[in-house]
Amino acid sequence: DSVDWVEFSEDDNPDWIGGFRYPLPVVEADHIINLPVVKTHFISTFTMALKNLIGLVHADDRRREGNLDVHITAGNKLYRQIAQLNQRITPTLNILDGWEAVTRGGPTIGGNSEEGEPGLLVVSTDRIATDVVGLAILKRFAHSSEEVHDFDIWENPQIVEAVEAGIGINGPEDFEISAPSVSDLEDYLDLIV
Repeated sequence: DSVDWVEFSEDDNPDWIGGFRYPLPVVEADHIINLPVVKTHFISTFTMALKNLIGLVHADDRRREGNLDVHITAGNKLYRQIAQLNQRITPTLNILDGWEAVTRGGPTIGGNSEEGEPGLLVVSTDRIATDVVGLAILKRFAHSSEEVHDFDIWENPQIVEAVEAGIGINGPEDFEISAPSVSDLEDYLDLIV
C-alpha cells in the first residue's frame, strides 16, 4: 500500500475485469530481472517466466471476480490474461531456476507435491524462449500424470497465447540456444525444435 500504482484499463486488457495495476517503481524501472522457478501448476500446467508476472499485479485486481479468483482456463482466458500482463512490461533478463523443480503437484511444495533436481539454469532475454526450455525440462522430469505432457511444447495454451500476443519468439524456427555445459542438450532440443 505504500507504493503508487499504474493502471492498465480493461479496454486495453479485455480479459482483466476492471483492468489491473502494476507498481509504479516496476513500470518505471530501467531494468527488470524476472526470477521464476521451474514448477508444474495444477491449473495452468506450468508456472515460470510468463506466469511469474502475476505476482506483480495488485492483490485487489487479482482477486476481483472474473479475474484470477478462480483461474478460468475455459476458452484460454487465464492464458490470455498472462499474455496481457506480459504486454505491459518486458523484463530485461529472465533467469529460470531449474536447479531444483516442482515436478508433481505444483506450484506449492508439500502435500502430494514432488521435487526433482534437473540441475539447470536458463538465462534469456525472451520469456517465451525461457518457458519453452522450462517446459522441455518439465517434460523430462515431471511425473507422467502432469498436464505438461498433454501438449507439445508449442501447443501448450500458455505458449500459444504468448506467441499470439507477440511478446517473444514466434516458434521453433526462431529458437536459438547455446549451452556448452549441458551434456544432454540434444534431448531437450528434440522436444523444442
